[in-house]
Amino acid sequence: MDLILFDLDGTLVDHDGAAAAAVEQWLLEVGWAAAGDVAALVVDWDEIAERHFPAYRTRQTTFQGQRRARLREFLPRLGIDASTWSDERLDTVFDGYLAAYEAAWRPYPDARPAWRVLRHVVSVAALSNGDQAQQEAKVSRTGLNRYLRCCVDLGPVGRRQARSEHLHHGLSAPGRAAWGDDFRR
Repeated sequence: MDLILFDLDGTLVDHDGAAAAAVEQWLLEVGWAAAGDVAALVVDWDEIAERHFPAYRTRQTTFQGQRRARLREFLPRLGIDASTWSDERLDTVFDGYLAAYEAAWRPYPDARPAWRVLRHVVSVAALSNGDQAQQEAKVSRTGLNRYLRCCVDLGPVGRRQARSEHLHHGLSAPGRAAWGDDFRR
């Protein structure tokens, strides 16, 4: 074996944990939710993200555009009518969440030890459906960049999700393997 491809979010980095921590911190800091309401709002945030991220994956909107759409759907749940807000205002509001999300990025406990061993015997790369700049920052901030040969964004190949066909293509040569959390999307 000479190459192992890993999905980044949900396999190497705890995206769900970071998103949940970020929503809680963000909402409590700006005073938009009481501590007792946060758990339900985290679920709402995640469901809304799952509805809007596919539009980015299929190039119906930009990365920033899907963020704005998420806020336009989420903020009314807090009693905030954002329907007339400018893109700039939405971007500023999202920046509060984003700062908390980035601060909460953590690799899963087994990611670094596994990569320490693997990097001596195979090349290791990450396949991502996210924004290239954000994913590279995530790899760097979590310290996984020391073990990673590259982080590949699927955008330039026309897709924004690590689907099974991408992995099959990447694995078409002998000596390659892949690891991920959900290749159905």
